[in-house]
Formats: sequence, C-alpha cells, structure tokens
Amino acid sequence: MSTSIFQSTPRVDIVQAAGPLTIRGHDQAEIVVQSTVEAEFSVNEDGVGQVRLHGAATLRIPHDTELHVSRVSGPLTIDDVQGGLTVSEVRGPMKVTDLNGSLTCPGSLYGPVRISLASAVSLHQCLGPLSVSEIAELSVDEVSGPLRVRECSGSVAVRRAVGNASISDVCGSVHLDWVSGNLRLSGHLGGEREWKAEVQGNASIALDEESSAEVILVSRDGNADAALLDPAADEQSGGRVSGVLGSGEANLEISANGNVSLGPDLGLDLDFGLPVLAEEIGEGMERMMGALDTGLRNVGAEISQSLQLDDEIRDLGGRIRERVQRDIDRFVRRHGRRAKRVARQSIRTPGQTTTARESADKGSAGSEDHVQMILGMVAEGKISPSEAEELILALRKD
Repeated sequence: MSTSIFQSTPRVDIVQAAGPLTIRGHDQAEIVVQSTVEAEFSVNEDGVGQVRLHGAATLRIPHDTELHVSRVSGPLTIDDVQGGLTVSEVRGPMKVTDLNGSLTCPGSLYGPVRISLASAVSLHQCLGPLSVSEIAELSVDEVSGPLRVRECSGSVAVRRAVGNASISDVCGSVHLDWVSGNLRLSGHLGGEREWKAEVQGNASIALDEESSAEVILVSRDGNADAALLDPAADEQSGGRVSGVLGSGEANLEISANGNVSLGPDLGLDLDFGLPVLAEEIGEGMERMMGALDTGLRNVGAEISQSLQLDDEIRDLGGRIRERVQRDIDRFVRRHGRRAKRVARQSIRTPGQTTTARESADKGSAGSEDHVQMILGMVAEGKISPSEAEELILALRKD
C-alpha cells in the first residue's frame, strides 16, 4: 500500500477508480491517497485536481472540497464530505453518509445504494435497491429495485420504481409516477402538500390521527377501503373511495391495480419484504463475488496446469518415439553396412571356397535374426536403445 500526498484544490475529480474506493473528509489542507497502485494526480488549466486510481484506494480530502466522481469500477464509500458531490457512474455498491452538501448522480449506479444524512439527493438511474434516510429531499428518475425512504424533510419525487416501495415520515409532497410492486406510505399529511402515487400492486397508506387531507382512493382490480374517513362523509363507488380527513388541507390521491387501504399509523415497520440495508447487501455481494472470483481463478489454474501436463506428456511420448525410431534406424543402417563389408571381403579373399562363403552367409543370416529380436525388445520397452546397441556389438564380435 503506497501513500501519496497532493496539494489541495477547491475541486477534485476522480477521473478513474479501478477498484474499491473510500473517500472521507478531514481537517487537513492536503489530499492524501492510500492505494495498492500509486495514484496519478494532476491539475488542469481550470485549477481542478484530477486523480486516477488503478487499484483499491482510500482518499482523504479537505471537508470543504467539491468532489466529482466520474467512474468507479467497484464499491464506493463516501463519508463526512461537506462540499457538493457529483457521482456519474459506480459499478458496485455505493454508500454515502454524513454529506453536508447536495448529491447529484447523472449517470447509472449499478449496485445497491444507501444514502443517509444528506441534503438534496438527485439520482438518474439506480439499477438496484435504494435506501435513503434523513435527507432534505429526493428526486429519482428510475430505481430498478426495492425503494425505501425514511425521514425526508422536503419532497420526494420518483418517476419509475421497479419493485416495492416504502415511504415514511416525509414532510413535503410525495409524487410516485409508477411503482411496479406494492406501496406502503405512512406518516403525517397536512398543510399544502400532495401525496400522489400510481401503483401496479397493492397500496397501503397509514396516517397519524392529526393528518388533514382530501382523499381519493382508486382500486382498478381490487378493493378500496378507507377506515380513517368518516363513513357519513365517504363516497364509495365500486373500487373508488373519496372523502375528507380532518379539515382537508392536503391532497391524497392513490391509484392501484390491487387493493388500496387507508388506515391509522400504528408504528409498524411493514416493508413488503424489502431487503436489509444496502450496505449489508453490498457486503454480501462483495463476499460472494470474491469467492466466485477466487474459485474461478483456482479452477482456471488447475485446468491450465492439467493442460500443460498433458502437453508435456505428449511431448515426452513424442520425444521417446522419435529417439527409439532414430536408434532403430541407426542400428539397421549400421548392421547393413557391416553385412556388406563382410560380403565384399569374402569375394576379395583369394582361395576362399564356396563352402566358406555359404557359411558366412548362414552366419550373417543368423546374426540378422538376433538383431531383429533385439530391435523388437527395444520397441516393446524391455531394453533401452543403449543396451540394444551393446548386445548387437557383442553379437558382431562373436
């Protein structure tokens, strides 16, 4: 792990982070980077500090620094940053806590996201569960996973939520343009606020006894029930219920394909099977992906080693066959040359009779049979080529 210290700039851009990244604010006047691979830092013509990280890293920046994160290829954790924060793309779980400024994410977040203790939060696309708590306001274009919002002092606006949604303790207006699953909406509703939602599943609204609103509940394929409304003032027609709660200051309008109910807030935490905190999901995913990655590396190494061993065996067998074949060819050629020399000497020797020559031919034929037998033993692996050569030489001397 290397440590790099850079001069502070009013704004810092994380141009690239190829691994898990943790960013924390501190009271010092410099930028401190601890990373597995040495970080790259430069200042452009606009005085913006640009950081490139090629491995896992922890970045500490002055509290009042404006921070932009372009792309992180792994989990991202941001804590105690007091300036504005912009995050374009994160390919892993993201956790943001204790953010004094606003958070803007114009790109895609590819993992579970948890945000707490922040001011205005604006997200374009969250491809996973989103858990938000103790914020000033929330705006989301799309969340592809369960949505949970708790304790928002301003408004909540979600254009598209795939999955279930749980919204509680919102002091401002709530607009949910489309929720594919079930909705639970709870808290206090009053003043000049409006809570509106379009739900494909069931909708459950739980309000405290001091809430005040004009109510319209519509159930297209199920039942609409409003236990909080005065029965004498209710208007019920098929799957539609309308009426006035309290003095009718705010507006509540919920439309769903399934059942719609309006009842008192009993303080129950019913989240329709929403997952645990995104941080825990992220940690579980990290462990699972780490184990999978390690397993794949081990299997790959075993396969590679096995293939390499097979190649070595094939190469060894080929080399053995080539050597045996070369030795056999050499022995055959050597025996042939010796036989020819014996024949020539028999012809050139004066006074040699035909009987002598026939005897030599018979001896040569007998020697040839022994040589073939020896070469066969080599081919069968009973003796080595060097041992065969010694036997053939001894045969020639006899």
